[in-house]
Amino acid sequence: MINLDHAPAGLGNPLAMECGNWTTSPIPLVAGADIVLAAGHAQFTEEQRASFRQLCQATSPGNWPFIFQLAAMHSMRPLLWYHLAQEELATLIEPECWATERDAYHQQLLNQMRLTYTLREALGACHAAGIRAMPRKGPALGLRIYGKLGPRPSRDLDLLLDARVSQRRAYRVLRPYFDKWEARGIRVELAWSLIHRLSYRATFAPQSIWQRATASEFQGVPCFTLHPRDELRYLCAHHVIHHQAAEWLWLVDIAELVRRYNADAAWEWATFADECIATQTALPVLLALIQAHALLDVAIPHDMLITLSEAAQSAAEQARWAATKMPATSIHGIASLAKATRDMREMRQLLRVLLWPDLTHLREYHYWKPGQSAFRLRLRRLCQKVWH
Repeated sequence: MINLDHAPAGLGNPLAMECGNWTTSPIPLVAGADIVLAAGHAQFTEEQRASFRQLCQATSPGNWPFIFQLAAMHSMRPLLWYHLAQEELATLIEPECWATERDAYHQQLLNQMRLTYTLREALGACHAAGIRAMPRKGPALGLRIYGKLGPRPSRDLDLLLDARVSQRRAYRVLRPYFDKWEARGIRVELAWSLIHRLSYRATFAPQSIWQRATASEFQGVPCFTLHPRDELRYLCAHHVIHHQAAEWLWLVDIAELVRRYNADAAWEWATFADECIATQTALPVLLALIQAHALLDVAIPHDMLITLSEAAQSAAEQARWAATKMPATSIHGIASLAKATRDMREMRQLLRVLLWPDLTHLREYHYWKPGQSAFRLRLRRLCQKVWH
């Protein structure tokens, strides 16, 4: 077990504050959380299966609606039902509740099938146009980790596109598809950087990401996949920065990858830690891994965490983290972002996004849709900033 009391001086209290109750000593959890967390596996080992069944059998039938509600808060509702169905534990739950959850799972599966069809369509259009594309998260991640679509929900689709492809060209190529996708109720996001939060954009340099991305396919359609170290670093940062560490499903994804890497003789934790430190992502990665260890009991090398904890105390790491706590459009937020930049190149990129944002930023934060005038939206946004 990791004991944060033995972490380098000055880190214990800040970590406790940032992590809330993520410490590795026994964590006080709401009733039913133990069952939800016990379901946090793609597949059970015999020991995990026995523990899950024991917890379920000790639970009153009247508690299950609340347990499913808690699972839904953490996007784990379908994963919980999947394991209950696999273990044939329906008789432990009131019939009406079971029927509701079964129907919800089937609806979720249908949604994932629709997303999968759309993802194949988007990747096929990119491939036909000679645009290198990489699916992030979503059905592609779900199939690789869980082996099936049902257990892991996805709300939309995210494609990372080659940094050498202009945003105008990509949106022009896919423009005929967007209306069709919107009519299906499916949102497709195009991105040229893995992390959109401004203070961490530069820590996932697109050129580096694409240099070691591996060619793969998604259901027969050519695409690319993140390098394993980039994927783990990205999922940790995404969970902590974008989701404020509030959805346990992301921890399940992280834990499943960590368990695979622990069993892979080619995986080197020291190299992974070095890359986190070099890219100034040690702090968010550290927080995610500590939470995964504390809640899902995934084995993580103690020495590696200590290395990350030492790096997390650096002024550069603290500046990037502090900038995530400020509104980017406020004076204090802009000052925090400027303090977090590593060099003049990053400063120029920051100023450009703040003053004349790219299409990705407009789509995510200002409701821009393909086909609308990006110039008018940028100009209106800039005038509003000047007037206020």
